[in-house]
Amino acid sequence: MVGVRRRCSLAGWRDAGWRAAGGMWRERSAMTDRLDRRAEFIERDRVVRHIGGLRLRNLENARVRRRTYMIAIIVVGTAVAVLAATAYRRVTVAVRAIEDRHEAFCESLQQERFGDAYAIMSPDYRKAHDLAAFRDDYGLMNISRLSPGHSVRVGWKAAWLFPDATPEHLLEPWAGKDYEWVKVDGQWYMTGNCMTYLD
Repeated sequence: MVGVRRRCSLAGWRDAGWRAAGGMWRERSAMTDRLDRRAEFIERDRVVRHIGGLRLRNLENARVRRRTYMIAIIVVGTAVAVLAATAYRRVTVAVRAIEDRHEAFCESLQQERFGDAYAIMSPDYRKAHDLAAFRDDYGLMNISRLSPGHSVRVGWKAAWLFPDATPEHLLEPWAGKDYEWVKVDGQWYMTGNCMTYLD
């Protein structure tokens, strides 16, 4: 009986050992599964964070690019608007000055104030022609005053004034004289050159 008990005890201890070893193996397996899942979760979280970081970085880069483009558009638009306004103001001021000078020139000729009219001629013209030559050239000349529909085309340093009414339709020919003006030291002068259009 004692030996049987011993055998039973040994068998029991053996079974208990196997059970304990199996339990340890199962526990180790469960722990390994938990660690694997944890590592997988950490890796997935790292990947997600990396992708999210890339997305956030790309989103931030897109926002920076969009902001840069908007600032560039605003700066360029403002510069274009300022240049257009400056050019329009320069042309408007030049047109008004030429119209006023042309009216003063015509009035001086009509009242035979040839000295005042001669002063409106350009410096180059006055170097080549004296007052007597100017009186001979313009004394009997009938220069048209400005009529509604006249035309002034302004360039950078020169302009052309067509005092008569321009045709309403683009294909209709002009009829009259087109006077050249030049800007010298901020003032507009007649050059003495003109083109005659015949209809």
